[in-house]
Amino acid sequence: MLANLVYAALLHELVLVMGWPPREHTGTVFAMVGPLGQSASALLVLGDAVGRPDSGVTLKGSEVAGVRVVRLLSLEIICVLLAVLMGGLAVIWLLLGIVTIIYRTWRRELLWNPSWNGIVSPLATLAILCILLEVKMQTGFFGITACVVIVVCVLMVVVNLMFTIWWVTMTRRRRKQEMLAAGGE
Repeated sequence: MLANLVYAALLHELVLVMGWPPREHTGTVFAMVGPLGQSASALLVLGDAVGRPDSGVTLKGSEVAGVRVVRLLSLEIICVLLAVLMGGLAVIWLLLGIVTIIYRTWRRELLWNPSWNGIVSPLATLAILCILLEVKMQTGFFGITACVVIVVCVLMVVVNLMFTIWWVTMTRRRRKQEMLAAGGE
């Protein structure tokens, strides 16, 4: 819960106080999606592991067992609710990142740099969270969302690979021109 409060404070600081990040750091807005998706996925796995017979919890007596099962079930529900809450906050950060990209594109300030490769991992954690939520809740919404996020991840890998190749080629060309200019003097 403390992490959620810290993320809310960061969101307020970023959007309302500081304004948009510098154009070189546009891709770093997506970095906040990763820890939220990862923590929410861990909560879902923890909630699943609580009630399993192989979890090491021994139940003694029928009365204690009944109370124990109710407590374990409520802990599982709490884990699912916190995971959904953290997933929602991750989606808010994702939307903020998309709005940032649209804003920079509209103003023709969007520049690609190698830090854009860091977008894929946070999106992948969000896809894993959607897959776990789909398995847990048995709803098609999270399955479709996971498919969309996975397709976006694959597209981001391809686009980043193309831009990385372009960037390396341009850097080599620039260095070659600099060496020729320096050698000709």
